[in-house]
Amino acid sequence: MKIISNNDNLLNISINLVKNAEGFSEIPYLDTVGIRTIGYGFNMEAQKGVIEQVMKTNIGDVTTMSLEQAQQILSIILQGIDVSGLCESDSVNVHAVLTDMAYNLGIEQLSTFDNFLSLLNSDKEAAVADLTNTAWFEQVGERGVRNCLTLLAHNNYYLI
Repeated sequence: MKIISNNDNLLNISINLVKNAEGFSEIPYLDTVGIRTIGYGFNMEAQKGVIEQVMKTNIGDVTTMSLEQAQQILSIILQGIDVSGLCESDSVNVHAVLTDMAYNLGIEQLSTFDNFLSLLNSDKEAAVADLTNTAWFEQVGERGVRNCLTLLAHNNYYLI
């Protein structure tokens, strides 16, 4: 992990967090649950519309993806994730972490983390402690650690 000065806007920070956690694959592969995936962890069926829009081809014809195409697709997907209703914090770090988590889990699943989300408004340390006791934290490894440290970091820095 490395610490980055937070001079970017929320979208750019979220892009960096997701890219760091997901890695990039230029060719389709089956993820751990058998879902056809490409780019920065794009579920090819769920993200069919945006992939076809950027790549200008049918999803069935996609055999490779460039970094530039993946960046465009990721930007479009992340712009569609609105976490503002999940907590009252105005911290860029909090919103970037929530965006990364929503990208990974889906907004509906993330919204079930009631205690964590409630604690983010009043006590980040307690929120982080709560998050570390979730199945999600155990499943995502370094992504979870990085997100917890980013939540605790000063707003001028985040980790990738």
